[in-house]
Amino acid sequence: MKWTHPALPTLALLLPACLPGAHAQQPEPSGAIQTLRVTSNIVVLDVVVTDAQGNVVPGLKKDDFTILQDNKPQPIRSFDPWEEHPLASAPAAAPKVDRFGQPDWGDTPLTIFVLDDLNTPFDEKSYSAFTLKKYLQAQPAQLKTPSMLLIVNETGLHSLAAYTQDRDVLIRALDKRPASFPDQLAKGNDIDLLTESFAVLRQIALSSEGVRAHKNLVWMGRGFPTVDPSELDAPGNITLQNALKDTVTLLTKVRITLYKVDPITSNARAAATDVATSIDMGGGMGNRASVEPPSEDPLKGDLSFNQFAVQTGGHYFYGRNDLDQQIAGSLERGSEFYTLTYRPQQAPDADAYRAIRIQMRDPSLKAVTRQGFYSESAPKPEPTVKEMGFDLKAAATGSMKYSGVGLQIVAVTSSRTADRVTVNFAVEDKTLTWSPVEAGGESAKILTLLVAEDAEHRIQSSTAATLALAVKDARGIAKGVLNTHAQVDINAKTRFVRLLVRDSNGRIGSVDVDPASWSGAAPK
Repeated sequence: MKWTHPALPTLALLLPACLPGAHAQQPEPSGAIQTLRVTSNIVVLDVVVTDAQGNVVPGLKKDDFTILQDNKPQPIRSFDPWEEHPLASAPAAAPKVDRFGQPDWGDTPLTIFVLDDLNTPFDEKSYSAFTLKKYLQAQPAQLKTPSMLLIVNETGLHSLAAYTQDRDVLIRALDKRPASFPDQLAKGNDIDLLTESFAVLRQIALSSEGVRAHKNLVWMGRGFPTVDPSELDAPGNITLQNALKDTVTLLTKVRITLYKVDPITSNARAAATDVATSIDMGGGMGNRASVEPPSEDPLKGDLSFNQFAVQTGGHYFYGRNDLDQQIAGSLERGSEFYTLTYRPQQAPDADAYRAIRIQMRDPSLKAVTRQGFYSESAPKPEPTVKEMGFDLKAAATGSMKYSGVGLQIVAVTSSRTADRVTVNFAVEDKTLTWSPVEAGGESAKILTLLVAEDAEHRIQSSTAATLALAVKDARGIAKGVLNTHAQVDINAKTRFVRLLVRDSNGRIGSVDVDPASWSGAAPK
């Protein structure tokens, strides 16, 4: 019997959520704004090349590579050898900051560790944390690549430690991680878990917009459950496929490679794991996954986290007693890559799957990168306020930093009754998507969200507004910033005030308002 799960409508938009206590403000733009989605026709590939023994091969040239899209050679537009992707030096210095005070690690590869307490039972969660700590303890005090630590549980995605090269900061954060109970997992709510996992992966991708470096995402835990599309009705199946495609596209767009480290403790579950999607397994079974990408859309079958990782050019590990060493090996390979770009052929159909393969001049070498992408034959419609609002709400209730839109607090003032705060802020013009206006000039449409939260980061009140920032020439803005403001109600329970901005192309920026600037204003 075909069925539709009640969570599927949420997954259909990936984002339809209402903001509690939100005050809608929608100023009318001056002049009709044409919808213009700016999409890049350039595909960026981070390619790891290894020899027959699995060692990374340096010193290769552009002519050593051939890019094949759907088995057709593509001209290589640019080529960067991995020697030009600098690793952070030790001892680590503080990263450079941009003009808005945000850390800028440049082209240094970054690492994101995620503890999956949402989809992973207690015994395996403990082993995940143990494995990660074992890996960290084996590293030098100053890590080669800046790394952050996140945790996902039933309350959402939370940052335990921002990007740092200090190994001990990550270990302390790991030791102090909050306890959580996988209630949805215990109830067997697979579609709920799938929906929440997609939302988390989307948050990670959106928070990485504006950070140009390659990122290795190490997922410690089971990941979302495998779902058989044949068990869903046609609309539900389409919903899942679209959500999966959208999430893969977002991750690869921001240069994220996903590695899943599955702490299997059950022999029965290990036996049931689909080995065809595993890059590396224990028990002497060797490398069972082909580096050859499929010619057809690989995500049309069962939806599994394992396939998801392989699609991004990553690996899936399970059933080993040396998972900490597998993490080390993966991150070493993931930091030593060549970057190639090319302009793809226009696909005849929207959302058509285009398979990518790297052919090496030396046939003894293997090249691993993402396996394909989904093309767009026409620009997608501009997202609705409701769709954009979900992204912002997810960003507001977590502690992730978003750098896709450059923001800076200019001033903070309170009302005479001390129950409302006004935040004046600047937006960096270069981080917005500009569209022509019929009356002349250009405009950038943004959605702003200012939230007041309690100590548990629960939203008490929020103010959302859609704004059209119109200028005569976006390239001629003085100092490259635009100034505007937002207001939100506060009370005695308010502990955090956070500002977020999302532009029409999906980029998000966030900034936390210094409590010292408003805490004295809150009524007692």
